[in-house]
Amino acid sequence: MLNCSSTIGKCLPRISARALATTPNAQGSIKNLEFSPEEKKASFINIYSRLNSWKTRELLIDELVKGIVYIGEDLIAVNKPYGLANHATKDSPYSVEDCLKQLSDRLEVESLHLLSTVDRYCSGITLLSPTMKTMDKMKIIRTRIRTARHLNSGFLGVVTGHANLDLQDTFTIRLQEYPSVENPLFSKVHKEPVISSGPSTRGKRSKKDERIRHLSVKCLNRSNMVPLTLINICPSSTKNHLIRVWLAERGHPLLGDGLYDYRSRSVLGQKAKKGPELTQANRTQILPRSVMELLGMGKTDVWRIPTLIHHWRIFLPGWLEKGKDLTIIAPPPPHFTKTLKAANIKFQFDELVKEDIIDQYTAQPNKKTPKQAVVINQS
Repeated sequence: MLNCSSTIGKCLPRISARALATTPNAQGSIKNLEFSPEEKKASFINIYSRLNSWKTRELLIDELVKGIVYIGEDLIAVNKPYGLANHATKDSPYSVEDCLKQLSDRLEVESLHLLSTVDRYCSGITLLSPTMKTMDKMKIIRTRIRTARHLNSGFLGVVTGHANLDLQDTFTIRLQEYPSVENPLFSKVHKEPVISSGPSTRGKRSKKDERIRHLSVKCLNRSNMVPLTLINICPSSTKNHLIRVWLAERGHPLLGDGLYDYRSRSVLGQKAKKGPELTQANRTQILPRSVMELLGMGKTDVWRIPTLIHHWRIFLPGWLEKGKDLTIIAPPPPHFTKTLKAANIKFQFDELVKEDIIDQYTAQPNKKTPKQAVVINQS
């Protein structure tokens, strides 16, 4: 494991004075989050409904510039707001990709390209590059990360229940078809990620089209008012909604995750395995009454709750030069910290940064399928 005391991203003087003036320190701090009298009276419906509601593209560009947490010669990191899509989509007038031209003009660079992104319904670090050559550099860094078995990305999440998830896990994941689900959103046949655990040979994984994944998770604090827990989770990959699926399978889905909440349902106190009976468009999360009352919501308002997950740290070994690593961090957005405050979950972001350690997962033995003995007929 590595202590996160390696070089923390800081702004370099290669952008305009205007951009620098709106660029926060990479470490950031959680300040001025006291609720006003109006907010105390208002429900979280109003707080959550203001997410992803930019009136003009210029206002969105302003927010992206203010959200810059690192600028280097070949890399720019933006603290992406929740709900902003990475690419153009029919249900949103804006996306990160659509803003790249105006953002590059504002930062006085020739062009910008998407290098590494987070899910639309996740806030946090998104990497941009002013040159296509950085793509090749990132491939080398990713190979270095796999070779060293680093869990280089850290995510903050609020999960339902008083979780006890301090562990490291290795498992396999695959996409499984569910023909019984009507009206799938993205293809002719509905598919969902399925997790399996236990030893598995490379041959079996290849036959089932499975991928081996690793993660570590730590509970940072629990609410003493409602069944909610703040966690720090570091996965080897985020493809196929890995974090959301793994947490739901463990019985502690992310707050606001209606997509996979059905996997954590229980009958008479016992977890009951269920299939995806509903289409993605019709799913909803079932929350305890105390959580609903805390957020000032009724059953018909649950869909308004954003998925409470934030990409707060990325570790890039040797990015600056040989033997000189780069760690970029981004503080969680106001709606995230206000939810923590309402639930009385104590959290100091600066302390998390100071005590952060880059976990490494354990190498798995390369188990080969034993060959069957060949019987030679000597008769």
